[in-house]
Amino acid sequence: MLGALFAAIGAFTFALNNATLRRGVLTGTVMQAMAITVPVGAAGFLVLAAVAGALPALPAFPPAAAGRIARPGIDLAGYLFSACAAIAYGISPLMVRLAFDAAPQASVIAGGAIAYMAATLTFTLFLARASVRRDIAALKRENMRWFLWAAVLVTVSQGFVYASLAVAPLMVVTPILQLSLVFRVFLSWLINREYEVLNAAVILGSIAAIIGSILVSLSTEFAVGAFGFPEPVSSFLRYRLAG
Repeated sequence: MLGALFAAIGAFTFALNNATLRRGVLTGTVMQAMAITVPVGAAGFLVLAAVAGALPALPAFPPAAAGRIARPGIDLAGYLFSACAAIAYGISPLMVRLAFDAAPQASVIAGGAIAYMAATLTFTLFLARASVRRDIAALKRENMRWFLWAAVLVTVSQGFVYASLAVAPLMVVTPILQLSLVFRVFLSWLINREYEVLNAAVILGSIAAIIGSILVSLSTEFAVGAFGFPEPVSSFLRYRLAG
């Protein structure tokens, strides 16, 4: 129950982060957004870790487990970027869950700090290019306001997501996180209604994604019993790649 609650809060704050970030990049750039959100996220988790006394817990993650947390942080040119983001966001919860499986006593805040420190270190590589530095230097105050809100919200969101993954199974948390699609439509209408395309196709697509997430999270035996599939179909559904 606690894991489900954390996942729902994480989904809402993540959707709110998306809406504020979208508002900022309307007149700003992706690099400007990253320059604010990634370091602020890292600083936020480090402050939380210090307040919660979790800094000594950073070494509690074995190197392999820390690597699993760090890699997702390394994450419209339209469909290509969206597809890459979807793949990265899809893999991220799995990697985080594997990390907590490898270090079950590790601190959630410490895990978030590792992820954001890795993301910050990766982002600094872009600063080697003069064009990136000029881009960031041209950041407008109006955009900074939206990016700062996005940074705070994504830190809160990731904190709740990590907390949910630490106490609940991945297949319980992931479908609940898809609630962010519902929240995203509402919050985009509320904050960015003059900029977004919120038509029937978008809404139907969000509903389809949520239904799909719910279906993959259902127990196989429940689905087989509820729908009365013939034996060949039931046997196929029971097939496991591992375990």
